[in-house]
Amino acid sequence: MGRHPPLLLVESRSLGGVLHEICALRLVDIAATNGQCGGFLHTDVVPALAGNRRPVLYLGDHDHQGGQIEENTRHVLERETGREIEWRRLALTREQIDENALEPVLKKDERYKPAKECEAWEVEALGQQGVEQLVRDELGALLPKPLEDVLEREQLEREDTHRRLTGAGADQ
Repeated sequence: MGRHPPLLLVESRSLGGVLHEICALRLVDIAATNGQCGGFLHTDVVPALAGNRRPVLYLGDHDHQGGQIEENTRHVLERETGREIEWRRLALTREQIDENALEPVLKKDERYKPAKECEAWEVEALGQQGVEQLVRDELGALLPKPLEDVLEREQLEREDTHRRLTGAGADQ
């Protein structure tokens, strides 16, 4: 997805909370759109995407509302940043629904009068561990080196620095 770190956009705050630590460790920004919060997109997300080529990784429910939320979010961000955004839906995809034999729930869409009842597949149906692993794998694939290698090298450098500062091992 290019050389710029991605921005991870999720449909709900609860999903954002679950993924916050994974993103923080990898220095990846995460934002929850919480539906179609236009003000938040303008004040927080647009500045993070303006003037750069950052791609977006998106996690949202697979349903009528979720599709509209994602489409509106992308439209607003592309219009306000003045560029086409490299956009990829990580979850929930039709393939993930089929592979995991996920069952739909019925959701009422109160935006219509009378309310429409629609089938919906929610990201959370993959389970917390499944969603976390999906994001870890995707962010790991974007790194030039595996995160584990970088963390191991960091630990070795810390130990070496500690030895040098404390004089430990000077007689060896």
